[in-house]
Amino acid sequence: MSVMSSALAASIQSSIAVRAAIDIGTGGPKLRVGEVNPETGKIVKILYEAQFFVNFHGSLAETSMFSEDVKARGYEVFQQAVAKAKTFNPNDIVGVATAAFRDAANGRDFAVEIHSKSGIKVHVIDQKLEGELPFLAVLAKTHAKPEDLLIWDIGGRSMQFARIGPNGFCQVDGRKEGSALFRDHIIEKIQGRSIQECKSPNPLFAEDVNQAQAYARSLAEKSEQAFKDKIQQPARTVVGVGPVFGNGIAKSVGKTTFTREELNSVVQGMIGKTDDELGGGDFGCVEASNAILALGYMEGLQIEEMEVIHVNNADGALIYPPFWR
Repeated sequence: MSVMSSALAASIQSSIAVRAAIDIGTGGPKLRVGEVNPETGKIVKILYEAQFFVNFHGSLAETSMFSEDVKARGYEVFQQAVAKAKTFNPNDIVGVATAAFRDAANGRDFAVEIHSKSGIKVHVIDQKLEGELPFLAVLAKTHAKPEDLLIWDIGGRSMQFARIGPNGFCQVDGRKEGSALFRDHIIEKIQGRSIQECKSPNPLFAEDVNQAQAYARSLAEKSEQAFKDKIQQPARTVVGVGPVFGNGIAKSVGKTTFTREELNSVVQGMIGKTDDELGGGDFGCVEASNAILALGYMEGLQIEEMEVIHVNNADGALIYPPFWR
């Protein structure tokens, strides 16, 4: 290797930072540790990723606050995420908290408490930034043109569509709809049961699916017109991000690019199945309802095909400059 090429390699290597970000969502923290080039805003390599379950939504379904038990569990798994992140010797660690922390009366206080105990800043972000961070993450991991993308993120208690507007800035259509709230709607409004007594809508019957799908279509029709227009543009690509798509729907379909008809076939195959038959664990109770929610939106917005990229708010946080100043 020449002196010049050695110097260039050393310069590139010196510009790489190891960062860790923890996205605290409705279902618990999601950790990303990655090598980042701060100069280019690109994620060079993801070194580690993990998800830790905490039922923040369940606590809010009973009261408007996080219970002491949920806070204790939340801090415990946050510390587990931090401990794992530190094994990679990151330059720094940052936390971002989303809808559950915005909705809980003591959510922001809990974020301050986490910071006080752990020394790690937890930013309670608004819904606009919650839409922007995955957009940044997709750009950081692909060579896609920003103007061709429509990013779709389904959270536990919120949903965001993001696009680049005519002014060149990211625009977000955010709504208070999401995986956990949609599941609760099925249990309460369609099945006529109590979410305090029943935590899963499964097994779903055909009529349950039909009603839930129609409700999702009605929600989709309330989307902002600019986003509806974007979907109809021939060059655009609809990209699903976040765990609902990356860890759930894409795995259920069996691929990361799929059509509406393929997702419909998956939904039909979920009728009559229990949580355990749908994968069990912490998220078996939402596997079917998540697929129905996405299918209803695809129908309502006339999305024929979409793809999934495995990123979330933590990926975006890794390269969001204000978090690292």
